[in-house]
Amino acid sequence: MTLTSLLVENFVSSISSNDINNKMIGGASMMKNAPKSSNFLTLLLIVLIILLIKAFIVYIGYNFIVPRIIYSMSQEPNKTLEKVEANFRKITYLEALILSIFVSTLFSS
Repeated sequence: MTLTSLLVENFVSSISSNDINNKMIGGASMMKNAPKSSNFLTLLLIVLIILLIKAFIVYIGYNFIVPRIIYSMSQEPNKTLEKVEANFRKITYLEALILSIFVSTLFSS
């Protein structure tokens, strides 16, 4: 064995994992207390719940606001809000879900 290999072997054996963890800085030092397995199902469930809430807001908002916008932009003097709402096709929850996925994908950074 050469002198260099003896020095490297001695240096590597002198460093323990505690020394390395104590010398970590930044975000890596916080990871030593993190759980060993990430809970992917919990994250997936939270994302799905948020997506469903967004779709519900789009569903309620679209079906409530758009007939009033159509009514206010109408040029016919005898058109009432009730007539506009009777001819208006409301979107379904599935369409609202697809629309919210589309908009969040389109405008995500």
